[in-house]
Amino acid sequence: MPNFKEDRLSASKWAYNLLQSDFVVLDTETTGLGPDAEICEIAITNKHGRNLFSSLVKQATLHAVIAQAGIAGGNWEMAPDGSGLVRREVQTSS
Repeated sequence: MPNFKEDRLSASKWAYNLLQSDFVVLDTETTGLGPDAEICEIAITNKHGRNLFSSLVKQATLHAVIAQAGIAGGNWEMAPDGSGLVRREVQTSS
């Protein structure tokens, strides 16, 4: 039988310890969950909720991305592809 009081205390301690450290959250939006799903947007936020980075990611199947993810607007033609995004961020952070 679960011990909810003990579980709650354990989760609270874990969250408290996490908030004492520096960390970032990596958030991705994808076209689905299957093996052929692609990342279409990526963002990095710090523990205070400040957006450190956000970008659309150009896909090989752009029309499928828009239809499946329901994403409208944005400048998809100007978005880097995944490899270009990684190269750009490595150069920026160096």
